[in-house]
Amino acid sequence: MSYINQIPFQEEFHALYDHFRHSTFEFVNEEHSGPQTIQQYLSLHKSHWLLNVLRASEGFRQRGWKSLAHRLLSWVELRILHQYSRKDIQRYEEQALIELADPAFIIWPEPQATLRRAITEPIPHPLEREILNVGLANCDPNYKEQLHIMKVSYKNSSTRSSQNVQ
Repeated sequence: MSYINQIPFQEEFHALYDHFRHSTFEFVNEEHSGPQTIQQYLSLHKSHWLLNVLRASEGFRQRGWKSLAHRLLSWVELRILHQYSRKDIQRYEEQALIELADPAFIIWPEPQATLRRAITEPIPHPLEREILNVGLANCDPNYKEQLHIMKVSYKNSSTRSSQNVQ
């Protein structure tokens, strides 16, 4: 489990909570949420495994007993135990779980590329129009940067100014 210590605690906790949120916790009853799925049951097992990994991690041990991390993990642990004790959820045999496709067993979600927000929102100008939008290379694959090339047209600037004055 030494590779686990290389993952930041916050990312581990987000993965735990995400798997728990999509587990049998999501299943209320068939009338309300539809039939329970094998993926929900597998997500319950993944969240249980992640809980144990988090408790054994260096990031967790470095926090004090009164930290929010301890309280959050205790809160999630109680909810996981409650899910296991429910009588209305379907339990799947190990063989059924093994037969699932490999992507079902992904623990760490793929990082999603996001656009960085501009410091200020651009105010559209009536004399400008975008003529080119180019994606820039970036060392960080989680972020995308864009270069916008604008063209300014002054043809109607005097007409535009006179409309603003009135």
